[in-house]
Amino acid sequence: MLVLHHTDKDSRNYRGHSEIARAIDNVLIAVKDKKASNEHKTVVNVRKPKSRHGANNEDLLAFEFGSKTEMDKFFFLKR
Repeated sequence: MLVLHHTDKDSRNYRGHSEIARAIDNVLIAVKDKKASNEHKTVVNVRKPKSRHGANNEDLLAFEFGSKTEMDKFFFLKR
């Protein structure tokens, strides 16, 4: 099962009732990297603050997507 939910204002922690967090095995938080993103690309960092069966507070991956210019094709890259 996948549950999508919002984070707090700082995008550091999940928000909502604590029952949600207790029922979920893994929590992933995706945050836009505002310094690395620009008008043509968006960079997103994904971390795992909670894992019932593994390490917590891991940076899992970073990816970027967009186009180099308005005329270029869409791209999606793992960083």
